[in-house]
Amino acid sequence: MHEIKRILVVSTSTSTCKKAIHYGVDLAKQLGAKLYVYHSDYDPFVLEGWGVPIPSLKTIREDYMRQLQVDRKVLNGIVDEEKTPDMEVEIVVSAEPLIKEVPKIVHEQKIDLVIMAAFREGRLEHFMFSSSLHDLVRTMPCSILLVKDRHAWEE
Repeated sequence: MHEIKRILVVSTSTSTCKKAIHYGVDLAKQLGAKLYVYHSDYDPFVLEGWGVPIPSLKTIREDYMRQLQVDRKVLNGIVDEEKTPDMEVEIVVSAEPLIKEVPKIVHEQKIDLVIMAAFREGRLEHFMFSSSLHDLVRTMPCSILLVKDRHAWEE
């Protein structure tokens, strides 16, 4: 069996991603693996490059930077609550697109397993993340564990 030494959890701003983080922490504990958590927040300034006028740009940018800090604190809290003292964890919060940053982390850190949410998306989530998530699943050089928010028999 292939040994799992490095696990990457891919997170966005959904409750299912929190469940994926819990899976990642649990598996890393059981396997003695290093855990990486990459959280991507949608960057509202991506529209700047399209020539779309954004009102109150400075206020939105400040709010966005605060949100990145809040997300980092929340992720640290989730991980710290469950991890063991000797467990190695690295958390990255970024606005970089998933499709660009996740493969880079997988290759640089030699990730053995990627854990990410498999969620039913609304229109907004589909616009922000869907094509990126589908592309990631198809192109990853390692195994992927997709975490559902609930099982079909629970509906």
